[in-house]
Amino acid sequence: HKRVLFDVPLPTEHGDHDGKPVRVGIYMRNSMEWVIVDVALTLLGCTSVPVHPGSNKDNLRHILTVTDCHAVIADETLLDTLLQCLSPCTRHIAVHRNLDCPVGEEDYGDDENNNTNTAAPPVADIDDDAAKPPAATTSQQPQQQQQLPTVPNVALHDVLELITAGKKDPMKTSVVIPTRKDTDIFTLIFTSGSTGNPKGAIQTHGIWAQCGFDKFLRADPLVNVAYRPFSYATDRELIWRNLGNGGRVAIFTGKVNNLLDEVSIIRPSSFSAPPRVWNGLFERFNAELRRAVKAKKVELAEMMAGVDDKEKELQIKAVTETARQRLLRDYCTILGSRARMAGVGSAPVRPEVFKFLKDCFENWGRLQVYESYGTTENGGITLNGYVYSDTRVILIDVPEMGFTTDTTPPQGEICVITAEAIPGYWRDPENTGNLFYEDDNGEKWIKTGDIGELKDGKLFIIDRRANLVKLATGTFISPEYLEGVFMNCPSVKDCFVHAEAHWEFPLVVVTHSDAAIKDADASCDSSLPTADDILSEMRTVSNEKDVPPNNIPHGVIIFPERFTADNGCLTISLKQSRPGLRKRFKVDLEALYDELTSMGDDMRTDSMISVEGGGDGNNNDDNGGGMGSRTGSKAVENDFLAAEIENATKKVIRVFQKVLHIKTVDTKCSAKELGADSISVTMLRELLKEKCNVSVGIQTLWEVSVERLI
Repeated sequence: HKRVLFDVPLPTEHGDHDGKPVRVGIYMRNSMEWVIVDVALTLLGCTSVPVHPGSNKDNLRHILTVTDCHAVIADETLLDTLLQCLSPCTRHIAVHRNLDCPVGEEDYGDDENNNTNTAAPPVADIDDDAAKPPAATTSQQPQQQQQLPTVPNVALHDVLELITAGKKDPMKTSVVIPTRKDTDIFTLIFTSGSTGNPKGAIQTHGIWAQCGFDKFLRADPLVNVAYRPFSYATDRELIWRNLGNGGRVAIFTGKVNNLLDEVSIIRPSSFSAPPRVWNGLFERFNAELRRAVKAKKVELAEMMAGVDDKEKELQIKAVTETARQRLLRDYCTILGSRARMAGVGSAPVRPEVFKFLKDCFENWGRLQVYESYGTTENGGITLNGYVYSDTRVILIDVPEMGFTTDTTPPQGEICVITAEAIPGYWRDPENTGNLFYEDDNGEKWIKTGDIGELKDGKLFIIDRRANLVKLATGTFISPEYLEGVFMNCPSVKDCFVHAEAHWEFPLVVVTHSDAAIKDADASCDSSLPTADDILSEMRTVSNEKDVPPNNIPHGVIIFPERFTADNGCLTISLKQSRPGLRKRFKVDLEALYDELTSMGDDMRTDSMISVEGGGDGNNNDDNGGGMGSRTGSKAVENDFLAAEIENATKKVIRVFQKVLHIKTVDTKCSAKELGADSISVTMLRELLKEKCNVSVGIQTLWEVSVERLI
């Protein structure tokens, strides 16, 4: 075990000029040294300010400036960025040179666009206390240390030199651990900045003491994996809790796509992950299931020749279920033999994914599967929908969204009081004021921004208030909810639904799923699903989920890369960055919207096409010589009829394109299925009468397919 105390000179022994704890930044990647720094700062009585190593310069500069960080502990690889973003108050930087870490730079996003050839070293079994790290290869051998740069008014220290100095003069580094009150600030945890400047949640010593060892299942041995950024609360708390209970923690610094493979080697006693990780496992499972069932269907087709369709359908269902159970049995061991719990948190999980986790880990693996809900501002709130005993929850009306507590079951914005509730945001009175709701009794509740429903003693998250958009038609839509629905499309991996107040309909940006890419590679033509294919899938799942027609996107942009933090599509905590996505696709979205809204503007004003040769297209028996006459041959008559049908088809489709602002009209769908509402159906009826000289009832338009209408 190592014990390191950084001998960084401070204005006073344990505080700055006003006697309050000194604020020290931690700008490092996940590592054992990160944990040591965290503990050391606690022993020194400092207030730690962790900064995510993937933060952009604007966010880094904002955090260091607003906190007046007097000192920063930083990785050498991040030093250049840090020096460009220093606060005027920063006087000391302790540089950690990463000499004993053979692992390449961490990848906090997907690895699709990471072209590094640095391979992570083999993971030793965590039970092997004698296991030694692999010898460094030539590329991993420490290079000659470079001299630290000189910066005006800032002293740069090499951490190794500080440790050496401490060994030579132990008295110099001896520390009397200061006494702190519950209200003293322990750490400032900054949000990822997905909606503006990062907000610094104030975590006091009293809050941090509420980590609550007794709330969580103890195991012997107690082993966990810490892989999420330590600058946030989740895995940082997990480390303190595990070490406080005599457990062990494996610090994962590899690529997120390889996480579950490493977890099976580490064999944690419990494992929790955000929906993004479990979605990937679910997609992998389904792709493997489809391949297994496809092979069995070929065998069945040969064996059941002449058998009626109903019997075939029953056999296929039986084969599918058998293959599914066999795969579940294989997948249930992915967390290793020690696992007792598997959890999902940080965001609501899709019901079908949670059912898969239950079927896999509970039914086959005998693990307890749970879904937790909490926030940085409140700590834990619910477990499997049940509110913690020391937590109080109320719902408040959100009339603009149609959620009220008068309904059965009651619905509204979730407000809570917990022992872990923060007092506010650091030096941010506006956001702190917006954080609280004061009831008639003067009690202050923290508003979560989540819309909840209380039913059968459980709290369900059904929407998100912050991302509600009111369209130009007056209709409210929830992009986050729609994204959750469209993630059920077989061809979709990432999904971003965008809408604006002056638009009449939403658009969507997607990436192809791994299964779609694999199927395309296996097929002869190697063609990936098109935008029209994906729109068709979205209409299908929308019907299954009872999504209102006017919530269905009218256009699709297919992005060839995965959403990652590197390309601005995700935050550094792997959540969708709506500002980043809007900025990246702004031009494409506006161009697509303009294209769709101009659909049908070139429609001709004549109600029927004029056919070359003198006919007026009215099939008048007395009209001689034209192609519209009946005096020609049967072939000519058939050609004319085909031309009329083709012309009518084009006109009807153009009407639908113009009114519904869609690029492609699936003629097998009705107006309702194509996204029409009561207003647009009326517009369809009027324009069909004007352009096509035909009267159609609203109910017919609403229910009948375009094909039948033609």
